[in-house]
Amino acid sequence: MKKWLITLGIATVITVAGCSNEEDSNNSDSSDNDETEETANEDTSTNKEILNVQQDMATTFRPEQSQIADYEAAVGAEEPDEDTIREAGEAAKSAASDAAAKVEEYEIEADLSDDIIEQYEEALPSLKSYFEEVESALDESLTDADLTSANEEFEKFQETINGIYEDADLNPTNLKNEFS
Repeated sequence: MKKWLITLGIATVITVAGCSNEEDSNNSDSSDNDETEETANEDTSTNKEILNVQQDMATTFRPEQSQIADYEAAVGAEEPDEDTIREAGEAAKSAASDAAAKVEEYEIEADLSDDIIEQYEEALPSLKSYFEEVESALDESLTDADLTSANEEFEKFQETINGIYEDADLNPTNLKNEFS
């Protein structure tokens, strides 16, 4: 009988110790879950802010970029009309000048880390150069402007912004289309 009581006592101690260990493990898992949820909330907040910046930039530069896109469409039309091209070119040249000035004054107003804001600020000079190159190309020729160097500047801008998106696990977007 003593052996049976000792065995029962040992089994009880093992069971209680096991349950206690499981409880500690659950508390640890709960703490890990809280940290994971906080990180997920921060990521979601950052992603929302990045998308808000995208929307703000699109809203800011859309009027001017749409004029440039209209010019490109007029030049690329199946049967281009020289008067339409000249008219669209004048509007695009003026829009490019206005947009370059807007970029100069543009500020990133978002609740983002300093690193992300710095990346945006590094991208803005390429966007400004894009608009300046468009204006310069249209100064040279309204009917046959070479926008190659302008498009290269926009690609630099796009690549920098893509880096921000990729770091945040967001799919990059075509900003030229967003701005048009």
